[in-house]
Amino acid sequence: MAKKTSKSKTKAVAKVPPGARTFKRTLPVALTDEEHRARAIAAAKLAEKIEAMQAELAEASKESRAEIKAEKAKHKALNHVIAACEEEREVLCYEQPDFERGVVVVHRAGGGDVVERRTMTAAERQEQLFNEAEKPAAGKKAKRGKKVEGTPAEVPDEGERKEEVELG
Repeated sequence: MAKKTSKSKTKAVAKVPPGARTFKRTLPVALTDEEHRARAIAAAKLAEKIEAMQAELAEASKESRAEIKAEKAKHKALNHVIAACEEEREVLCYEQPDFERGVVVVHRAGGGDVVERRTMTAAERQEQLFNEAEKPAAGKKAKRGKKVEGTPAEVPDEGERKEEVELG
């Protein structure tokens, strides 16, 4: 059998007995110095490429994880809406002060359903002395009305007070 040398570029041709069946099989073969250097350079380039791909994958993975998390949150919220057969929406509401009890009742406009009942703030407890229509003209002094004393439960509502001011 002819031998391959590193100086010659010719391949060795194996002698096969006549009539023998031939086939190919993968077997270990010693590398030449030139082949060894080429394989080492190729391996180094592949290592760099793999490292760059892994860094890119890690960055893409962070972005993908964030996108997946956001989509899962949307999915969870939608499933909650489906299970409850209702969802949160902005609805027109109005406040109604209850001076006798010292609370403000919030109602849903349209249906009038009570949405919230809360204690009045200090500013809300201060009743308006004049309605917008009853404010005195600029430059004129307003007459002082009767001083209303007592707890919020004893303070008359606006309709009763208007009559007292007008009669008094």
